[in-house]
Amino acid sequence: MSYLAGLSPSTLGALSPYRSHALQHVDLSDLLRERADLSGLGRATGGAVMPFEEVVDRYNKGISRAEIEAWVWYKRSVGVPMTGWESYFLHGGSTEQRVEVVKETVLYDERMQEVRAAYAGEDLGKLVRTVERASGQQLHAVRSAGGLYLIAAEACRLSSGKAKASEEELDALVKEGALFYAGGELLPLPIFCFGNMYDRELQLQADEQEILERWGQAVLDRHKEEIARSKPELMTVTNPAENERPVIMAISDFASDLDTFHITQVREEFMDVERAAQFKKVNGAIRQKSSKETIFMRFDGDRKYTLQEVFIVWLYTLSQTDFAKSSAIDIADYYLLGKSLRDDRLSKEEKAELKAAAREEGERLFSRFLHEVLTFEDQQRLDYAWNRLYNAQADIRYHKVPIGFECSRVFKSGVLQITDIQREGVAFMEALGAGINAFDVGVGKTMTAIVTLAHAIHSGKAKRPLVVVPKPTYKKWMNELVGFTDKRTGEFVAGVLSHTGVTINDWSNLGTQLVKKLPLNKQVPERSITLLTYEGFRRLGFSQDVSEERFVVTLYRRFRRCRR
Repeated sequence: MSYLAGLSPSTLGALSPYRSHALQHVDLSDLLRERADLSGLGRATGGAVMPFEEVVDRYNKGISRAEIEAWVWYKRSVGVPMTGWESYFLHGGSTEQRVEVVKETVLYDERMQEVRAAYAGEDLGKLVRTVERASGQQLHAVRSAGGLYLIAAEACRLSSGKAKASEEELDALVKEGALFYAGGELLPLPIFCFGNMYDRELQLQADEQEILERWGQAVLDRHKEEIARSKPELMTVTNPAENERPVIMAISDFASDLDTFHITQVREEFMDVERAAQFKKVNGAIRQKSSKETIFMRFDGDRKYTLQEVFIVWLYTLSQTDFAKSSAIDIADYYLLGKSLRDDRLSKEEKAELKAAAREEGERLFSRFLHEVLTFEDQQRLDYAWNRLYNAQADIRYHKVPIGFECSRVFKSGVLQITDIQREGVAFMEALGAGINAFDVGVGKTMTAIVTLAHAIHSGKAKRPLVVVPKPTYKKWMNELVGFTDKRTGEFVAGVLSHTGVTINDWSNLGTQLVKKLPLNKQVPERSITLLTYEGFRRLGFSQDVSEERFVVTLYRRFRRCRR
């Protein structure tokens, strides 16, 4: 076994949560049964199709039945039919209210920032609550597959959904830790623990009394534990290791906007304002600034200053030994304040070098300034404000997102196997509703996309998906989707969706001869995938000269019927 010498857990790398759980709960009988699926030279037995129940069992290790039930109920409540998952449906009680757009308007996020347009006839998702702005305008908070949005109430109408659940069923899932309460709605664990955890923590403080009254202390404690577990590690300006502090630039809005962050005092032992004589350069000659140009400060606990203003004054209290390649004048005037560098003695290259040194030196000293000069109380405020804005995003717990579909038992020459990272990619799309797969070469972008399609078709999220690919990869996609017959051997080589009843509309580049044969005035069949090249997509009318906004609107309107 000498070939294993030198290997250790640190060199092998960490296992994913999904794989770690699977190995901890591995059953020898499962391994033997999996090997029994093969005979001869890798021929699969047990049927040509890997059924839904087997896929669920194989790729959802570590997810309890309650967690799957919670996920299926949540997805149904936001509009995904979840066909095939009927054994996990909740059956009691009433249905949720759904929000349908009746006239074109705008969707907003929770901070009232515009997200996108919403079009008449669009089913957005379930109604979470209705809020009223100071102006008197009413807004619906809507939970969709893509997140939580706000929309003007007058642009919508309400209707009944299809996801039934009784209060007793939902309460049981909350007590089992499969559903979590946030601002009037119940969310499965992967959604509750995704996003800005500081905002989630503040929401939990507002919800605390209601959670206590409805479910008790144990449930509240679980909410707190999951948020704490998900929250990214706090970065602080008090960290002795400079490279482990928050990266806050001296020219950022955080440093220069009074409304974003301000201070009213400093540590006097690190900043002697009386020493802060402020200077400027006039054609290379150093002169003291006039009273109109000088930043005067009085730290009385009431007057508010930006971090950048105080930093500039602090720079002038330093000695020249504190600077390696620049000076207080260069950093303050030419980097922070953006003044023109007027010095006839310097060449263009020397001016560029001076400004680059001022930027580098300025940011190094700004980190020191935040570490030394701010009071402990302000450092704590800064840490919280910065982390909430820039270090609060928790990732999806992909190993807790259930996946399930039908697929071919065999792919190419062996039993179909989905890797951990491919499963994570499928879970990412399932949890967020949409996204970009940016795996590296060879990791399996095509396989992940095809399995995501299989998942969407099986659950009823998509009935007639459209796939647009570059011409050189068209044949590869066709083969991996539904397989092909090897011309040399005459044997059929299975694709991911072979034998599942999913068919392909082979539209290629929509050449003239092909168009004559296609019934383009009819809707393509359900459970069919339309495959097109970029050229064919352009021939549908989506050329490069179509504006982005017009493209989205046209795409939505042309394919809305297909989505239904």
